[in-house]
Amino acid sequence: MEFRPAESDMRMDEDAPMAFDNEHDSAPQPLTFATNGTSEQEYNPFQTMHSIQLPNITEVSTSSAAATVSSQSHPHAITQAGLRNLAVKVHIRKSGRVAWKYVGRAHVQQEFQSNGSSVVIRSVSSGKVITTFSETSDIQADKRGNFIVVACVESSGVTSWSLNAVNNSDAVKLLTCIELACYCSKSAMLETHKYNKSRRRIEKVVREDRRRRHNSKKEEDDLAAAFGSQQIAPEGAASAISSPFAAATTSPPATSNFLRAYNPSTLVAQ
Repeated sequence: MEFRPAESDMRMDEDAPMAFDNEHDSAPQPLTFATNGTSEQEYNPFQTMHSIQLPNITEVSTSSAAATVSSQSHPHAITQAGLRNLAVKVHIRKSGRVAWKYVGRAHVQQEFQSNGSSVVIRSVSSGKVITTFSETSDIQADKRGNFIVVACVESSGVTSWSLNAVNNSDAVKLLTCIELACYCSKSAMLETHKYNKSRRRIEKVVREDRRRRHNSKKEEDDLAAAFGSQQIAPEGAASAISSPFAAATTSPPATSNFLRAYNPSTLVAQ
């Protein structure tokens, strides 16, 4: 007896023709959709990727690379919102001194680099850089009216700079730029403990320098007051004030009552 497999057991990988119910089901039909209610466009699901227009990746990468190179070659062009040519009067007080010394008029400018920013003070007359404040500077900045006093901790001591702005608004801008340039650093976020320790050391050194300066000024004032209270006699005057024995030497000798009673001139007159 010959065995024949059923139709359901036939191999499914053979290319067998498929029967469709009607002629419309013989192939997938393209979809149509309206755009703006005016016309219909066909959408073919079998559309190849070659017909789709993609942006030119090479041009995009080239333009971004050119922008990066230009920003690196011109670091000052990163931003234009910094401080520009702020007029101030500059005074300096060197280490160990009490009085301020006038330096001159200057312009304050904030310059940006790839790793941060710095505040540069340039002389108006010569254009030379008087001083620079950056992230590497150990400073403490305080606002006193229209004055910004910046105490710089150096190896030789504490050098103070006084920047006199035109008005209160310029003073606030100047203080903000100095704090952003010198205080807001990466070490404040990465090494918080080390940064706080450094700030406390700077504050302690500035406080001790201020106390030492005030004590020396008080001693000078006391010494000047002591010299001012002394009285100096003019030239040619008697030295009675300067010598306690002058009154005894210049005055006539005192006469007792006994000698006055038995004075011979008195007896003759009687």
